[in-house]
Amino acid sequence: MIEARANLTKSAPDRPGQTIDSEPLAEATQHWHQMLSLVATLEQAWAHRSDFHVAGKLRVLPYEGHGWSSDIRAPDVLVAVATERRERSRWIVSQEGKPPDVIIELVAPNTETADRVVKRQVYATVLKVPDYIIFDPASGQLDAFELCPKTHCYLQREPHANGRVYLASLDLWLGVDSMTLWGASGRWLRWFDSEQEPLLLSTERLAALDLKLHTEHKRADQNHARAEAERQRADSERQRANEERQHVERVYAEAETNRERSRRELENAEHQHAQSEQIATRVAEACQRVDHERQRADWEQQRATGEHQRAEQEHGLAAERHRAWLARAAEVEDLKRRVDDALAGTSEERVRADQERLRAEAARCQADAEQLRAEAEHQRAEREHLRAEQEHRLAEVESERALQAWQHAERESQRANAECERANRATEQAEAERSRASAALSSVAELTNELAKMRECLEQEHQRAEAEHKRAEGERQRAEGESQRAETERERVETERERVKHEQLLCLELHRDLEGAYRQVAEERERANRAHERAEEAHERAGAEALRADAERQRAIDAFRELDENCNRQKRGSS
Repeated sequence: MIEARANLTKSAPDRPGQTIDSEPLAEATQHWHQMLSLVATLEQAWAHRSDFHVAGKLRVLPYEGHGWSSDIRAPDVLVAVATERRERSRWIVSQEGKPPDVIIELVAPNTETADRVVKRQVYATVLKVPDYIIFDPASGQLDAFELCPKTHCYLQREPHANGRVYLASLDLWLGVDSMTLWGASGRWLRWFDSEQEPLLLSTERLAALDLKLHTEHKRADQNHARAEAERQRADSERQRANEERQHVERVYAEAETNRERSRRELENAEHQHAQSEQIATRVAEACQRVDHERQRADWEQQRATGEHQRAEQEHGLAAERHRAWLARAAEVEDLKRRVDDALAGTSEERVRADQERLRAEAARCQADAEQLRAEAEHQRAEREHLRAEQEHRLAEVESERALQAWQHAERESQRANAECERANRATEQAEAERSRASAALSSVAELTNELAKMRECLEQEHQRAEAEHKRAEGERQRAEGESQRAETERERVETERERVKHEQLLCLELHRDLEGAYRQVAEERERANRAHERAEEAHERAGAEALRADAERQRAIDAFRELDENCNRQKRGSS
């Protein structure tokens, strides 16, 4: 840029009031800015090259000592490539070995005819410049001409759709762009690279760098605010994790309490089950005794029934003998009457009558003895029947005892069922506590995932800050004049990076704390699972004991029903 300013100073007027090509002062200032922008932009863009020459208001001569007419003066801008880059006071074609590759004339109202007619003819026929550009800063009109090698005349070129012209010798585009240059806004002619990106002046680069540094500063502030927000969020997450840990500890304490209560309930259930077994044993023994008494009562009843039947038979036989005796007594009385009637007969008849009477007396005595024996047998049968009745009443008493034992067993079974229900409720509470612990673990897992995402975001921010730092370092190398500001911004970025690293370390510590909490919660969940499994085993044992008690109760009910049926049959048999 300094070299371009020197070249322009050598070709420019020495006094501000002087004009260029007899142009008014305002237009000369505008042209000066336009020429300076074209020359300085190309000088800065090709600063790494040594095979070009760009200048403004540099006189061009076909050979040494040639003089132009008053209408031919130095072109506004000329560009030549494939030449030595050095200081020149004029361009002599015969010495340089080639004409300039591109000449640009800036049109003014009093020079338009010379630019479009005279200079165009001279540049084509005398100097043989390949590309001739005419630009009107007032209207923004751009005209490009290409030299025809056969006719040595300029042919007007059609611009691209975007209004730009491609110069193959320079591998650059030339076009009109709306911008503000040195405080003046308008349509200015500027260079574009092969990808049609504009070539920037140092002021534009500095402005872009300022904007970029401002953007970086703003982004660093945003990153700082984001990091602060993330830190606050991490603090809130850590607080929430602490609350979750406290909640898990409370849940664990409640689980321990429930486990202890379940253990006590299980011990009570086992005690009740033992009592139920004892009651079932007593019921079984009572049922055995009832069965034994029932069997003995059945045997006594069968024996009483046999005795009663035998007594009935004896009573029937006695009745028959009594009837026979009565018949014989009637016969004896009849014989007695006959004997009495025949007393008047012979003594022999009387003796025979006495014998008959004695025999009748003996038969009557025998009949009396048979009747007494029959009465004794009947009394004995009555005693056997009374004893059978007593045995039946004892059997009924034993049945009542068995019924009371069954009712007691029923109550014990209900109590065992209540204990089972309490164990079920304790199991459900343990299951609920395990669900809450699972939910707490899920929330901790979600919190861990969020922390992992936050750590990834912080890592990305860190990488982005690193990339921005490298980019800022490159800009600092290309723009030494802005080194202090870039250094300040770099230090800020470094500060932000250190802060981000500090936040990342805090997040890592929080993540480790959460991992420890997660492990503790996992251990608590494992303990809760083991407690739940023990409660389930106790519940299963209580259920099995309840089933066993139900079976014992069913057997007692069946025995009671059978005993009742036997008693009913005995009553029906006795009736």
